Amino acid sequence: MKDYILKWCFALMLICAVNFLFAQSLMEKEVMKLFDTPITWLHNYEGHIDEVHSAKLCVAFDGFNCKGYLQYADAETTYLLEGSLQAGNLILLEKFENVPSGYYKGRLENETIALDWTSIDDKQSYAASFDKKSITQSAQKEVDLREKRPLNVHNKSSYIDHSTIIKKDIPRLNEDFDKEIEKLMSDWNKEIERNTTKKSKDRFENKAEVWFQITELSDKYFSGYINYSSSWNDKIKTVSFNYDRELNKYIHTSDYFKPTAKWEAGVKQRIVEANQKMGESEDKINWMKNVSLLNPVLCDLGIKVKTERSSVYGQPEIFIPWANISSDKISPAKLKKMKK
Repeated sequence: MKDYILKWCFALMLICAVNFLFAQSLMEKEVMKLFDTPITWLHNYEGHIDEVHSAKLCVAFDGFNCKGYLQYADAETTYLLEGSLQAGNLILLEKFENVPSGYYKGRLENETIALDWTSIDDKQSYAASFDKKSITQSAQKEVDLREKRPLNVHNKSSYIDHSTIIKKDIPRLNEDFDKEIEKLMSDWNKEIERNTTKKSKDRFENKAEVWFQITELSDKYFSGYINYSSSWNDKIKTVSFNYDRELNKYIHTSDYFKPTAKWEAGVKQRIVEANQKMGESEDKINWMKNVSLLNPVLCDLGIKVKTERSSVYGQPEIFIPWANISSDKISPAKLKKMKK
C-alpha cells in the first residue's frame, strides 16, 4: 500500500513538473539556464523604457544573483542582464551579443521594478519601469482639444534595433492640421529615414527625437513650436505652428507678416532691450543681433517671436501686443482679421 502511494505521489509530481515545463515560455527556460544554483523565484514583467518603448523583462533570483533577459517589443531585440539584488536594490549589467552595452540601477518593491538605464559609455540615460501585471496602456494618446484639455499629443516612438531609437511627440487636432504638421516635419522625416539605415555596434548610436511646446491654447488659437534633435546633427531645429480654431484653418504666419529687414531689426531690438534689462552678457546680446528669427506664433493678445536655438544662449522669445504691430509689418485687412 505504501509503495502504491509513493508511486502515485511520484507520478503526480512528475506530471506537475512536465506541465510546468510545457507552461514555461522560451525566455523563462533560457533564464533558468543562466543559473548553476537553485533559484528562489522567477518573474515576468512588462513595462516601458523612456516612458514609451514597450519591453518585457524576465528575471530570476537565487538569493544574491539576479539574472534574466530584457526584450523590446518593437524589434524583439533581446539583452542579457546579470547582477545582484540586495534589500530591494537592483544592479544589472546589460549585454548585447555578449558585449556590455549598459547598466541598470534601481529598486524592486512589491510587484514593481523602477530602474535607471545608462549606456556603457555614460553618454545616454533613460528611466525604465516594469510591473508584474499586464501593461495595457497604448503608446498612442489622443486628446480632443475641443474638450479644453491642456494637451493634445500623438506619441510615435519605436525601438528600431540595437543602434537606433526614435521618439516623436507630435501635436494633433484634426485632419487638416495634422497634414500641415506632417509637411513641417517632412524634411526631418526624410533625414531620419536616411540616417536610421546606418548600423552600428554602439547602443542608440542613431537617435532622433521630435517634441512640441504649446504657446497658446484658447478658443481662438492653438499655437506653439515643434523641435527636432538627432545624434547626427549638433543643432536643435525648431518650427512654429498656428491654427485658428474659430475659422478651422491652419495659418502660415509667413504669408501674413512681411519678412523685411526692417521687421526683423525691430523684433531683434525688442529682444535685445528685454535681455539687456535682465543683465545678459555682451556676447549674448551680440549673438541676438545676428541670429535668425522663427515665424511668429499667434496668441489672443498678440504674437510671440522666438530666435533660432543656440546650445550656448538658448532661445530668447519676445511678446508683441497687437496694438504694437503696425501696418508696415502686416496689411491692415489681415491685421484686423487676426485681431478679431
